[in-house]
Amino acid sequence: MAPERKERTSNRVLRFHKTTAILLVFYIPLVVIPWVATCMLDVKPMTTAGSSYVEPRGTYSEDVLKAVGRWTRAIRILNTLAAALAVPVISAILSHAAVVYVQRRRHGQQLSIPGLLALANAPWSRLGLGQIPQSPSVVIAGVGLVLLGIIQLVLQSAVMSPEALQVAASNDTPNVYPNRYPTYTLIGYDPEPALLAVAPSNAITQHMANKIAVEGDGDIQPYIWLDTYAWSGRVSIPSVYIPNNTLGLYYNDGYSADRFRPFFVSAFPPSIDTGVLRYHAMRLNSSINCSPLAREEYPSTCTGDRPFTSDSVIRTNGTDALQIRWCNPGAYDTTPWSLSRSRQDITEEVFLDVFVPWDGSFRKTLGLNGNFTVHCTASTTRGYFELPNYYNGFQAGPLIEKWPSQEVLETEFNDAIGRYMSDLRTPTESDAIPRSDYTTAASLGWTVGSDPFNTNSQITPGPFTASLLAMIGNGSWYQAVQNASINSDNLEVANAVYLDICSRGLPLTQLQESHGFWAATTVCNRLDYSIGRDYASTYLASITYEWFLGAFNNTNYTLANLGSAMYFANEALLTETAAAAAAVLAPSHRIYQSSGRTVVKPSVALPAKIVISILLFVEIAALLALALFIYRVPTFASYFDSVSVAVIGAQILASGVRLPDLSLAKEKSLSNLKDHDGLIGIRDEEPPTYEEANGSSNSGEAHADTGGARRSSSTRADDMSDPARAIEMVTLHGLGGTAVSHAPGSSAGCLAVGAPGLISRRR
Repeated sequence: MAPERKERTSNRVLRFHKTTAILLVFYIPLVVIPWVATCMLDVKPMTTAGSSYVEPRGTYSEDVLKAVGRWTRAIRILNTLAAALAVPVISAILSHAAVVYVQRRRHGQQLSIPGLLALANAPWSRLGLGQIPQSPSVVIAGVGLVLLGIIQLVLQSAVMSPEALQVAASNDTPNVYPNRYPTYTLIGYDPEPALLAVAPSNAITQHMANKIAVEGDGDIQPYIWLDTYAWSGRVSIPSVYIPNNTLGLYYNDGYSADRFRPFFVSAFPPSIDTGVLRYHAMRLNSSINCSPLAREEYPSTCTGDRPFTSDSVIRTNGTDALQIRWCNPGAYDTTPWSLSRSRQDITEEVFLDVFVPWDGSFRKTLGLNGNFTVHCTASTTRGYFELPNYYNGFQAGPLIEKWPSQEVLETEFNDAIGRYMSDLRTPTESDAIPRSDYTTAASLGWTVGSDPFNTNSQITPGPFTASLLAMIGNGSWYQAVQNASINSDNLEVANAVYLDICSRGLPLTQLQESHGFWAATTVCNRLDYSIGRDYASTYLASITYEWFLGAFNNTNYTLANLGSAMYFANEALLTETAAAAAAVLAPSHRIYQSSGRTVVKPSVALPAKIVISILLFVEIAALLALALFIYRVPTFASYFDSVSVAVIGAQILASGVRLPDLSLAKEKSLSNLKDHDGLIGIRDEEPPTYEEANGSSNSGEAHADTGGARRSSSTRADDMSDPARAIEMVTLHGLGGTAVSHAPGSSAGCLAVGAPGLISRRR
């Protein structure tokens, strides 16, 4: 019957308790899911679409963005719950592991009685080692694991902060079509390279000529942008306040090239932004340098297909007063730009020669400074930049060297061209306009007006050439002076021209009145007086000389004057082309603005993510390692309860070791127990049950002829009647079931402190 009793004991006492498995199945997801969700929500909404919150093409629906707030609230709730359960859950698992640890699982295993008592004390549940100094290292590790669980949850709360973002929902972008409830607004048109390629020169130069005659350096220029990437703080802001959208700011602090504040021109004012949408816009920036030239170095032939040239003589009272000639090589009626959206750089130049005859009365009368010959070279860059938006901090982006790829544009930007919303497409590096329907400038939206010189078919050239055309080309003040000079003896004509050009204004003189044009404007100011007809032609010659001197040969101001002229040329080209695009259904680059949706997400810095992820991994790995350790062998209980502790104390007392009184110092008394074995093992044979022990006693009394049996029965009865002796005989056989007692000599088949039998999975 012994094998049957052993099997019964094993089934009743040693078994695999499910407590740890249930706790881990509940606790691990409770701490892992909120942290994983936090890390994901910090990057993007909880959806398979998109890769970040920067999705200007409306990747996320409004419902997906609303779910971010719900997830954030759920994370807060789960973290609170995890913080409340961390200590009891981890303590319960450690208590289960402690039961396994005190069981004898292998030969050579050692554990003292103080160590056994330290583990039974479960100090991790109180985050301390209690009053037992002989605590084994596993106790310290257990306390550390509980602290780790608390610390990583506290750190999560400390490093996680709410962050409000503006995100483009599907209704916020024009790239989603059809869109039943659009929230975006059209703010303008950006000129297409193909439209610039057919921009009529007359429309652009006329617009420019009207502005440069009346604009002052303090007037607001709505399309001028400070090029912060080219500036880099090399020039200080003037101490006197100057608005940042006037030419006075950029040309105020000196007039050499290295002192100018760099700027560029766009069809949009710098005050606009596109919100949560991302668009590119065209930009133009120009600069110029002039240097004196020997008259002999003036080119004998002006190169190019159709160079802008002139060689004229200004006469006064029938006498040659001035000889003015210039050479602007190239072609004044074609565009220098290709259809490419990538960066392009062009160079334009002009040679100018102003000659005053030495024997002329004009020089003697006015005391002119003399002849001058100059060579000016202008450089212009065309390209694209990103308009201010939410993602770039509402700051204009730098000049783009190469137009982005289709893949980048279709995932990160909203740029699209087309006639209608239904046929929008992503712009390529070069896009041409179908010319089947749009063959003339008027059909493309430009209002060119009258064409007295039959030049409506001419295309706008580069900004420097366009500036020359506007200032001294057909229809300019200089052409009027030339016409009056042809009939210089006709004082009525000279007087009428003088009155006309001074009344409507000379180019640039209002913009930079004190910057090289003082003499020219002084002569025009004589309109306030009765000057007499005899002086009209002389004044025209004087104005002409002083204007060319101020515009091209004033060391201090020439660069600012011609730079301002090119600003107006660039502005006219971009704004007039954009207006033409809005007037007709040509394929155009529409620019929209949208404020997007406000999303509040959890935000965690990357270093904090790394640290907390490592701590969480260590905690989970430790808990799983404990689970593997726990389920290697069956145990008599899942934790040390009060019955277990009482039985352990009884067995220690039964082994002859006297435990201290409760009023005595525990550390001093327990130090004497460190040499006593504290492992719980299995004895070789199972003891008799309580009923069997009582049955044997009665049988001994019935058979008087067996005196030994009677004495044995009498001894057991006496032992059980003595309470102290009965405690000594309590075994761990009944932990998890019912405690049993047996005589001192019957140590078999039970769990006991110091017992040599191994507890293994096979038992």
